[in-house]
Formats: sequence, structure tokens, C-alpha cells
Amino acid sequence: METPEALPKSEKGLQLLGLLELLELLQLLELLELLELLELLQLLGLLELLELLQLLGLLELLELQGLLELLELLQLLGLLELLELLQLLGLLELLELLQLLGLLELLELLQLLGLLELLELLQLLGLLELLELLELLELLELLQLLRLGIGTA
Repeated sequence: METPEALPKSEKGLQLLGLLELLELLQLLELLELLELLELLQLLGLLELLELLQLLGLLELLELQGLLELLELLQLLGLLELLELLQLLGLLELLELLQLLGLLELLELLQLLGLLELLELLQLLGLLELLELLELLELLELLQLLRLGIGTA
């Protein structure tokens, strides 16, 4: 058996988290019905583990092995249509970008405060662009005032 020092970095990380055994278990479970697998994942707390893997950047490893199963699972849960709709609307890339920028938490907060619906309503009414234009004008005026203030100082 290889020593931990001899393993590549990614395998070391997997071994440290005990995920190699998990991957083997998941391979064995592929023989079960997908619904049973989902229930089992929930019972074992592995859905939270998948989120943890995503945070750790290890989900790509799992995706290589199980994209088909993931798609079937999403289809069973009715999420595939949602993902396709988001993709069609170009929102999937936006969500990924927001996540990268740390703005997803902000959106969730806005949703909790009921402000997301307000933003959507403003957008539908065409007022969001108006607000952005007003904000830009205010910013330009502020910059102009600052420039004048610096020039007279």
C-alpha cells in the first residue's frame, strides 16, 4: 500500500477525508434504484457531504464518475427542468458568477428581507435601469464636486 507521502495531492486530500471509501461505496450503490440512493444519501448525511465537497473543490472528481447519475437524480427531483430553464435564461452563469463574487449570500439576504421581489418588479417596470442611471449621474456629480473641491484647495 502506498504511503500518504507517495500519493498525489488530490488523492491525499481524498484519503484524509475518508472519501476514497465513500467513492467505492457510491460505486456499489449504483446498482440500487436512484430513489433509494437518494433516501440512503439523506439518511447517511451525504447530501451535506456533497456540498462540503463542492466547497473543497473536490466535486469535480466526483462529477467525472457520476454525471449521468447526477442528471438522473436531478430529473427525479424535478430540478433538471429548472436548471435547463436557468441555462436558457442565462441565469446559471450569473448564479455561478455571483457565487464566485460572494454575492449569492447577499441575494439570499435580499430574498429574506423581501427586497428581491422589489428588484424584480423594478426590472419588469423598466425602473431598474432608471435607478442605475440616476445612481451614475449622482456618482458623476459627486466626482465633479470632488474635482472642483480639489481644484480650489
